[in-house]
Amino acid sequence: MRSASACLSGTSSSAAAQCSASSLPVCSRYFNLLPECVTNVSDGWINGYSFLNVFITFLVVGSLLGIDRDVLIKSGSLYIPTLLCSLLGACVFGVVAGLIFGNDPLYLITSYVLPIMGGGAGAGAVPMAQVYPTPPVRTPQAT
Repeated sequence: MRSASACLSGTSSSAAAQCSASSLPVCSRYFNLLPECVTNVSDGWINGYSFLNVFITFLVVGSLLGIDRDVLIKSGSLYIPTLLCSLLGACVFGVVAGLIFGNDPLYLITSYVLPIMGGGAGAGAVPMAQVYPTPPVRTPQAT
């Protein structure tokens, strides 16, 4: 059985390794210790090639593939109806609240209900700024 000090010393060395593994590249970039060709390639890799999106996709897909098939089917069969009912309920309440104030139902669904159900304007699987290339234009209603 390991002592508490042995466990703590192992934890601190692991934490130190993780801290230095993430800090050293950042500091070397900040203090211009890396050649410009290396920083250009790393900038293109992260920003230009959307490596972060691919990495997150691999994490999600890998996590789903690691789940037992029976558990995934059982949880999906319970989750999908709940998700659809909550989306329908949000649409109904959003449209009713909007109609009270005289707004267009389609505008309410696309500009308020779906972004909120998707995790907000900047969150969710796909940010709403990427879904709508330009903001939806509200057309004036004839009175």
